[in-house]
Order: sequence, then structure tokens, then C-alpha cells
Amino acid sequence: PQTEIYSHIVSNETRIPLRKNTNDTNLIIVMEGHIRVFLVSPLFQDNMYEENGITPIDIWNPDTKKYPKWSESKIASDTVREKEILYIPPKWWYAIYSPSGSFIIQVQKDNILSQYLK
Repeated sequence: PQTEIYSHIVSNETRIPLRKNTNDTNLIIVMEGHIRVFLVSPLFQDNMYEENGITPIDIWNPDTKKYPKWSESKIASDTVREKEILYIPPKWWYAIYSPSGSFIIQVQKDNILSQYLK
């Protein structure tokens, strides 16, 4: 198992597109500022039009004519503030919006079973 730690300095009005969590542990820690995180459960996997681990869905401006199943998805969202941590469960899709400058740290760790999540 391997642990990866990333730091992100996120500028105003930054939108990070939907991505699938393929790690056992995925923590987002907000060191400064705040972010809005959008989560889509793996229950809606068929609505993601996934191809090679990537979705063509633009959560900020979805094309529901091209991807009609997307409109059936339920999206949870929450604001993560300074000194708060958000855990993203395995196989969940997530996107991040930063309305103002933020500094975040992301910790991803696999365990021996994580290879089956990918």
C-alpha cells in the first residue's frame, strides 16, 4: 500500500471536474479558505457514462440531451471550511468548487483491497 499527499493552491472561481475516488482512503483537508464539494454515489454509476475511469459529464454545465441519465443522479454537496476534513468514500465521484482562494491538502492511501476498486 502506498500513501500519496498532494497540496493544492486553488484560485478564485476554480472548478475541479468530476473524478472517481479509486482509493481506499481519500481525505481532503482545507488549510485556508473554503471549498464546496459535490458527491455522487456509486449507486448512480450507470448515469456517469464512464469510460476508462473518466466521465464526460461537466457537472457545471451538463449536456442532458447527450447524457440523459445524468439528470436522474442525486448530488450531495457541502462546504468544507478551514481546518475541516472531508472523507470521500471509495467509488464515489467528487468535484470541487473554490469560490475564493483556498489551500487544500489531499491524502490518498490504498490498502491491499484497493486494487479491486480501480
